[in-house]
Amino acid sequence: MFLMKNNKKLFSLIIAFFFFVFVFLLNQNTLTMTSLPEEDVYLVSKVIDGDTIEVIKDNETFKVRYSGIDTPELDSKNKETKCLAEKAKEANENLINNKKVKLEEDTNDKDEYGRLLRYVWLDNILINEYLVENGLARADTFLSGEKYKERIEKAEKEAKEKERGIWSEENCLN
Repeated sequence: MFLMKNNKKLFSLIIAFFFFVFVFLLNQNTLTMTSLPEEDVYLVSKVIDGDTIEVIKDNETFKVRYSGIDTPELDSKNKETKCLAEKAKEANENLINNKKVKLEEDTNDKDEYGRLLRYVWLDNILINEYLVENGLARADTFLSGEKYKERIEKAEKEAKEKERGIWSEENCLN
């Protein structure tokens, strides 16, 4: 009888422990997204290129330029640059087109073209960082990008070391 009571207590303690660990881990994984207000959620309606999107909120459309990064330009006359730009746009489309994202403001609200300058979050993925980490963009804080500067620069360093995307000598060569 004594062993059964102790086993029940032990079992209850183990269940309680795992419950608290689960709740703790759940909160850790969603902290980044949930720390942004719900009003910062937008639907991505169009991917313009590797670092520019259109989003919709309350039937209003906004153009958004990613903070802290720069991707190759689609209108480049250089064949390799154009190829890399197309890859960046394709990756961006595959990640976020027609999905809900959260936008996070940094030092500047808008660029010279009136586009919002933002960090773009899909769940717990910072899309700006993801593109740099995969060699589809480079770190660039010219317009804006102080908040996650170190994080994005670290992603760029890793992409260079592993020769991903724009840092690969063989990328887009036929």
